[in-house]
Amino acid sequence: MVKPDDVIYHLGGCSFCKRGVPHPSLEQLNGGVRYLRGNHSKGLVVPLHWFCLGDYHELEYRCTKFVLNHYSQRVWNKGHYGSIHLHGHSHGELPPIGRSVDVGVDSPFLTVSKEYRPFSIDEILKWTHDRPLIPHHSRSVEE
Repeated sequence: MVKPDDVIYHLGGCSFCKRGVPHPSLEQLNGGVRYLRGNHSKGLVVPLHWFCLGDYHELEYRCTKFVLNHYSQRVWNKGHYGSIHLHGHSHGELPPIGRSVDVGVDSPFLTVSKEYRPFSIDEILKWTHDRPLIPHHSRSVEE
C-alpha cells in the first residue's frame, strides 16, 4: 500500500509495550516516515529512515492546511477556515468533531471499520469534504 517514495506521517503511539523501542513492524514501513512524538515517546529510539518533527506539525497539500498532533484538539489553527486536524492517541474511541479525526491504524472513522492500515491523503480529503467547520469565535470577526 505504501510505496518507497511515499511520505508517511506517524502521529505517535508506536512504543506502548516497551518504552523506547518501536514496534518491530515499523522498521518494515516503506516511504519516508515523519514522526510526531506521543505520550509513549520518551526515550524512543526511532529507526534511521524516520525524521522526528517534534510534538506538532502543520503542512499544506492541494491548498488545504493540515494540523498534525498526537492528541486531539477541540480547536486548531485555521479550523474555522477549513483546515483539517489529524491525530492519534485515542485508538478509535474518540468520535470525530468537525474536520478533526483520529487517523490511527485502529481508527474506524474514515472507513467504518478498523482496517489496521495507514490512510491516504485522498481518503482523508474525501472524508472531510462535507464535514462542518468548527467556529471558535462567539461573535463574527467583523464586529
